[in-house]
Amino acid sequence: MAVGKMNIKGALQNNVGVSKRDNYQEVLICWGELKKGGGSRNNEVNETVLNSAWTWTVRFSEDLETNINKSSRWVIQNRFFTITSYEIIDQKRFYYKFNLTERE
Repeated sequence: MAVGKMNIKGALQNNVGVSKRDNYQEVLICWGELKKGGGSRNNEVNETVLNSAWTWTVRFSEDLETNINKSSRWVIQNRFFTITSYEIIDQKRFYYKFNLTERE
């Protein structure tokens, strides 16, 4: 992974809403690399929904490790991405690789 390719800014947000409404707050800003993986089309309640799969790679940081939770999402280039899974890459815990979905 070349650091020069990590030129897109993304914000990690956590849902802090105590009611039924979502209330996301920004907790961390990272630079990373965003790659499109694929997509799918579903039919939900007589409505076609397009989902795109993405890979988001960022450098490891202690702040990222402590702030990520089940309700986290990424906002990248003013688009909202749901985290489907993530992993730490490299033996030295150097990068995080997130698998994201975006509803179009």
